[in-house]
Amino acid sequence: MTVSPGLLRGNGWRLADGLVTLLLQIDHAHPHRRTNVDGTLSSAQHKAMDAKAGIKSDHDVDDNGVVKALDITLDKANGVDCQKIADAIRQSNDERCQYLIFNGRIANRSSIGGAAPWKWRPYHGPSAHTEHLHVSAVHDKTKYDLQTAWAIAPSAAPDTTAAAAATVATTVTAAAAIGKASDQSVWITASEIGVVIALVLVIIWIWMKR
Repeated sequence: MTVSPGLLRGNGWRLADGLVTLLLQIDHAHPHRRTNVDGTLSSAQHKAMDAKAGIKSDHDVDDNGVVKALDITLDKANGVDCQKIADAIRQSNDERCQYLIFNGRIANRSSIGGAAPWKWRPYHGPSAHTEHLHVSAVHDKTKYDLQTAWAIAPSAAPDTTAAAAATVATTVTAAAAIGKASDQSVWITASEIGVVIALVLVIIWIWMKR
């Protein structure tokens, strides 16, 4: 399992449940992928770069303690093709996604500057995002916490083996353990338990159908 519990939640913040689902889907399908550019919560360096550019980032914690952005490391050698994942999200018009940035381009669910919704446009931000895909969630809690599976490219389809259920449980257990050890009151929320239960039930159903 390559997902770090520290990417999912921390002291006073959590990642939007919809983005947790996306991250777990990709990770379960590609357990050997590189994760060195994966990211959720803004680092000090990221904050300084955004401040210099006058940008408000979804990687920052909002007033509800939620981070609404996810960076996914590009790793074609291990099956993670960020362009395919981004295009699949665009084509599915997933209601949880506000915009995508990858390889010097940005696509937004809304019409921007006369461009059609989800049309790729040049991106001129401080980072060209050539090594990772940025996924920003909408600012609507009723949508960004939806836990249904993402209609992403076949190369990033969910793992359907029985072992996947165990890896999900391992991630959740590890996150809780880290919270207790650091005395930061990092607890698994009801919504996160719902993500785990849903994934486990789907995996068991698929396994029994074989």
